[in-house]
Amino acid sequence: MLKGEKIFISLVGNDCILKGTVDALEKKWLAEDIVADAPGVLQIKNEINVINKPERLAENFYEI
Repeated sequence: MLKGEKIFISLVGNDCILKGTVDALEKKWLAEDIVADAPGVLQIKNEINVINKPERLAENFYEI
C-alpha cells in the first residue's frame, strides 16, 4: 500500500523520524504502524505530509 510513496526514515538512537509525502492520511498512519513494529524503536515523530490528489469532477457537474 505504500509502494511508490516518498517516505524517508531517520534513526537517532531509538528515535525514528518519518518525513515525506503521501496521498492519503491512512498511508501516513500505516507508515508509522510499520515503523512501530521495528525492533528497538521507542519513539516515532511522524512528519509525513498528506497531499490529497484532486478528484475528478463528474461529467454532469457544473461549478457555479
